[in-house]
Amino acid sequence: MDGRIVKIYVTGLLLTISCFAKADFPRMYIPTGQVISEPFKVYVNRNITDSMHPRLCLKKIRVFNPGFGDIDTVTATDRFPNKIYKVTISGKEQTDTGTLITFNLDKHRIVDRYKTVERLIPKFIWNTDSTILCENYIFVGNSFSSIVWTGITIILLVAIIIAWSGNNNNVDIFKKTLSFFNFKSYRGSPPSKVCVIIFTKINTGIKVSLSFLCDQTGHASLSRAQIFAWTLTIACFLLSFGLLRLDVLNIPASLISLMGMTIASGVISYLRNDEEINNSSFEFRDLICDFKGDIRKVSLLKIQMLIFTVSILVVFIVKCNLERCLWDLPWQLVGLMGVSQAGYVAPKFKKK
Repeated sequence: MDGRIVKIYVTGLLLTISCFAKADFPRMYIPTGQVISEPFKVYVNRNITDSMHPRLCLKKIRVFNPGFGDIDTVTATDRFPNKIYKVTISGKEQTDTGTLITFNLDKHRIVDRYKTVERLIPKFIWNTDSTILCENYIFVGNSFSSIVWTGITIILLVAIIIAWSGNNNNVDIFKKTLSFFNFKSYRGSPPSKVCVIIFTKINTGIKVSLSFLCDQTGHASLSRAQIFAWTLTIACFLLSFGLLRLDVLNIPASLISLMGMTIASGVISYLRNDEEINNSSFEFRDLICDFKGDIRKVSLLKIQMLIFTVSILVVFIVKCNLERCLWDLPWQLVGLMGVSQAGYVAPKFKKK
């Protein structure tokens, strides 16, 4: 008799657990990495209509003071039923179906102007008392502030690099270049002469500032310029997206391979150049030229490498801006750059 009671109890308990496991509880899914300048997306596994008056309540989490900050309630702008999306539940990726609801956060001061991101706890509300509270807090970014802080940081870093890389003569020349801001010295001069003077001083300042991109021979190095361009571009996106999400971005393997090939060509170029010159001045035309003593000759291989580098950089910047992540370069492009790097490095192994 006691054994039957135990079996009945266990069977009822298992049925109850299975019912709860199969129960379709209301769930809300919010994609990460969203910004206030774009429609804010919320997925709900329910058929939400306009008559239900869907809205989103956002609570700011204070950093220094305990509790929550201001509460903003945003009304839905659009809804798209029968949407299929992927969610992660208990560490497992599952497919769910529901309604995609968008909200316009740009009109609300969800994120302060000086902040790049705000930590919030969202609560979805429909009808009168139906609510879904998000289990974890989310980050909502401000892309404009992120761009501003990234620009300030990168400009300061580049300025420090230029200051550290220049010698005393270059520093004196750079100071003289900045004198074009003294507009009193231009009084009485014709406009054409003023434009020529300003252009000449700016050109001299650029040559001196970018002297760290010159090789041992004192000429502009295409491999160094390529390394600097890729490093600066990736650093900008890493910092900008990192400030928006407060998380480390996933760096694609193809991008690591491309950077490895670029650095390898720079190292080989450095090791194969025996001539050393103390004075260096950056000339843009030197990027596509080979030198034999004082003779300058245009190199078709350098032209090819420059065109490929600029083209892939432009596409990379556009794709990263659109997808808000580091673009996973197709391996065909990586292979194309590898062939171009090989053509650039091969002549350096010519016997002298």
